[in-house]
Amino acid sequence: MNFSTKGGTLVSLSRVLKSAKILDLLIIEYGEWNKDRKATLSKIDAMGWFGEKLIVRSSSVLEDTSTSSMAGHFISILNVHNEKEIIAAIDDVFNSYGSDVLDSNQVLLQPMLKNAALSGVAFSKDITNGSDYIIISYDDTGQTDSVTSGSQSPYKTFYYYKHDNDLPDGFLGKIITLLKELEELFNSDALDVEFGMEANGDIYLFQVRPLCMQYEPPIDIATHRDALKDIYEKVN
Repeated sequence: MNFSTKGGTLVSLSRVLKSAKILDLLIIEYGEWNKDRKATLSKIDAMGWFGEKLIVRSSSVLEDTSTSSMAGHFISILNVHNEKEIIAAIDDVFNSYGSDVLDSNQVLLQPMLKNAALSGVAFSKDITNGSDYIIISYDDTGQTDSVTSGSQSPYKTFYYYKHDNDLPDGFLGKIITLLKELEELFNSDALDVEFGMEANGDIYLFQVRPLCMQYEPPIDIATHRDALKDIYEKVN
């Protein structure tokens, strides 16, 4: 499987992903929106979304590439819930792309996650040195964007050595299982994932993209990995 835009990748994953759910979504292209807004609004109405709380998310062709994630560069707008607000939010997200926005650029609409118990981000490598650790940062206060937005809300971080055969209990084990499935699907061991969990324990994937890392390993990465494995085996 190959990466696409944020929305395109989620559409592809919605057909195959087993370890998490993906919220319903609608992708709107800039050219389509400029040409016929009424047709686009009819699609939103057909989804039954007028009156529902929505998130209008960036899905630019410039985001989530192998060399630059552009994370946080474009805006997303939460809790949009009527036609007037939807129109304004779509315009605002497209405007955040700048004056050179392409007709193929996209905005992604999804319902807000109901009964959210926690949300967070997970990396399938240590971004500081490329070592084989899954790092999960999460907020279990019920907010859905505190970790990704960089707010001051307290959040927790969990490290998991990727070659450990024992999964932790609870949602952490579910997130690790999700990352391992995504690594197989994309044939990549360096992923950046955003997720949420409902109060009933269901995991939702909000986004997956290549993990862009810029570091100079202190030693050959293969040697580094072997050294970490030796240490792990000695202490367990």
